[in-house]
Amino acid sequence: MSNSILHLENSFPWNNDPFYIFNNDDEKLAFKKWFIENANKYEINSFYKYASDLLGQVILSGCYGNGQYISIKTDAHYVEGLVLANGTYTFNEYIPHGFNIIDNKVIDYSYKKILLEAPQYLSKMPTQYFGIEIPKEYILTQNKIIGDTPHLTIDHYYLSIGELYLNMINLV
Repeated sequence: MSNSILHLENSFPWNNDPFYIFNNDDEKLAFKKWFIENANKYEINSFYKYASDLLGQVILSGCYGNGQYISIKTDAHYVEGLVLANGTYTFNEYIPHGFNIIDNKVIDYSYKKILLEAPQYLSKMPTQYFGIEIPKEYILTQNKIIGDTPHLTIDHYYLSIGELYLNMINLV
């Protein structure tokens, strides 16, 4: 992992997220290992001016779809991973999250909306972001297959990379 100190020895933050589906513990461990080896730590763009029209379209508790939507509608890139949310509901734990980057700095429409509309749950923006960028082409292609509402998660991407890797090995 580049530029980070992500400690997940005894935890699997994706357990409590219903969008992540793993068939067994081996799949979970392989995904966790892949994530730790490939995730980047991102700094926050504290000077970014959030567009009010886009904030109005973002839904609370919809970070994956929100982040993908923002990446499709703007020049921002979609990243999925973990954040240390520092809210009243997280107890200093990493939670799965979808967010965006511009020039490798985080912009987070989902948490910005929570901060503005439900500050009792989040009194400040998250302080740590770790993730893997998912290419816009992949998002667009997958959304054509599964429908117009973005709801992919990184485990889909991870599995597609694994299948691609296995296919490449079989061709050699």
